[in-house]
Amino acid sequence: MSGFVFGTWQCAPSDGFWCNQDPLESERLLGQAVRMGIRSFDTAQSYGKGRAEQLLGKVLSRFPNEGFRVDTKIMPTTKDPLDLVRLSLSRLRVQRLNRLYLHWPRTGFNAAMFIEGMAKCKDIGLVEKVGICNAPLDYLGNLCRELAERSVALDCLQVPVSLLWTRDLDDTLAFCHDHGIEVVAYSPMGMGLLSGKYEKADALDDARANLFCFKEPCFATYGRLLGTLKEVAFAHNVSCSTIALAWTASCGVDSIILGACSLDQLKANVSALDMHLDDGEFLALKQAGEELAACSRQVCDNIFSYKW
Repeated sequence: MSGFVFGTWQCAPSDGFWCNQDPLESERLLGQAVRMGIRSFDTAQSYGKGRAEQLLGKVLSRFPNEGFRVDTKIMPTTKDPLDLVRLSLSRLRVQRLNRLYLHWPRTGFNAAMFIEGMAKCKDIGLVEKVGICNAPLDYLGNLCRELAERSVALDCLQVPVSLLWTRDLDDTLAFCHDHGIEVVAYSPMGMGLLSGKYEKADALDDARANLFCFKEPCFATYGRLLGTLKEVAFAHNVSCSTIALAWTASCGVDSIILGACSLDQLKANVSALDMHLDDGEFLALKQAGEELAACSRQVCDNIFSYKW
């Protein structure tokens, strides 16, 4: 099952998201994912303040010699990246990380120096690839120039790629292609909002209710996007989530992070990767997403509804 990575954000609730997820259910789900043949996983030190890494490590340790590929993310800090990597390796019970990301850009933080420290972990064999998560395009360009001066290159970029957030997507993909940077897409279903179940904020009981799409002037455009999704889903007799996932898979990203809160959801998400959209459907959905992206510029700089 190459081409996608199982994400663990929902396995350890943090920052008001996925508050009702049962850790025991997450543990069972991770085991079932392994038995389904999934070998690539994404996590972060900030997910549940380390609990997601610990839970993933606990489950993967039950399947020795399976050759798992595990990615994690570390937050901006004054700590040595090597110490943070060793912490994650201990929690995850692995000898080597596949991808290591700087999780968030931060004003006033020397990301280039920090990533240079991450690259040293790569040099000594603890990490295969280094990258950054949630970097907007203009920031990414400046960062790559600063890294080049240090003889360091980014291997990968992790960003949200979905119809809920298409901001600068084409330009970002082109930039990464030109610079040899893998694009790893997360939240292809817009944190579940593209399922069609959440037309209004009051249908949610976690931090997703505060996202930009429920605010003016975005709310009506978000509704039209859901309407387009439902039309295409009806034509194929599948769910809106399937169409949303298929759209992201058609964007030309290198891999997709899929989350799930139940086994049925996981199976449905994996099956959706086989879904094919014709050119007209892809473009109609893209236009609806771009209309929402245009509205969002008046509200926020990031999918999580804040300004950089």
